Amino acid sequence: GFKVFFAAFVAVVFESENRPPSTRGHVEAAFRIPEPFRAKFRESITPLLVTTLTSKGGFNLEKLKPYAETFGLLVRDKVVDVAGALKTCAIVLSKAENRAAGLLMLLHTATMCPQADLTSSTAYAPLLKSLSDIQDPQYAAQIAELRGILGSAQAARSPARSSSQGAFSPKESSPGLIYPAEIGKVAKAGVPFKLQSKASLAAHSGAIFTVTADETTGGMITTARDGTLVTWSADDQTSQVTTLDQHYACASDVAQSTDTLLLCGVSRDVSAASNVAPPCIKVFSRQTEQGQPGWVKQGDILRGMMKIVTCARAFDGEKGGDFATGGQLPAALP
Repeated sequence: GFKVFFAAFVAVVFESENRPPSTRGHVEAAFRIPEPFRAKFRESITPLLVTTLTSKGGFNLEKLKPYAETFGLLVRDKVVDVAGALKTCAIVLSKAENRAAGLLMLLHTATMCPQADLTSSTAYAPLLKSLSDIQDPQYAAQIAELRGILGSAQAARSPARSSSQGAFSPKESSPGLIYPAEIGKVAKAGVPFKLQSKASLAAHSGAIFTVTADETTGGMITTARDGTLVTWSADDQTSQVTTLDQHYACASDVAQSTDTLLLCGVSRDVSAASNVAPPCIKVFSRQTEQGQPGWVKQGDILRGMMKIVTCARAFDGEKGGDFATGGQLPAALP
């Protein structure tokens, strides 16, 4: 019966040492089971997630990741109310012993939910205040990432700066914020100075992973979780939008001397092992003909022995044409 099914689901998705890298496939499959089991699953999974994520004491954050991802999926699919989810995150963030788990919950919720749903919620402003109240430096990186995502959500509500986007028309809810949404103070050589926002630009429908300066054009190149590569001109216009095949890029670099763009490719589909594309380095060269700037793919350099390729660095000067990459080996390898 249902109890056997639910116990097996929890064991495979959350507790097994060989649990899948993402819970998305299993959760979406569970939502397709017939009634009344589907309703029972919804009623059972939410308390389990909240109880586990808000547990006190020595929890293992690595173990909590699938719970946090599943929580985000439930909010995305309206099983958990957005306002209720944001309030829960704010409450968890307010408790020092649960703060890391709260940031994990919020990160998955913010990246999976439509941005308009987040910013229109009555719980949105109190949540931002909860983030501002956290002063512990160990969480600075996570909070900065969340501010980028939530700031992008806020920017999506405001009218974008008018520009010609060609054939690409970003959705209103796009989280594609390129520049900082707020003015901050940074200490450099003991002298504070201000970072002033230049513009808020929308061009992606997923979290942005890379922003790479292009010294040749004075523009930039951005990539996101949606698998798109966007080329920007010096006046902040999109000049090219390319969808990567099977991958999204988690890191990038440009070799200016050879007009070569390197992207670290991560499989977009992690729901089934058979669909996972191997890690790779995607190589693009600059398009100089036809008077239209942009990038043309030259091929993929597979990194099948790696679990993931996380960074790439192109060398100019005497090492022009060379590049280095970094990543993680599978656990089975030394």
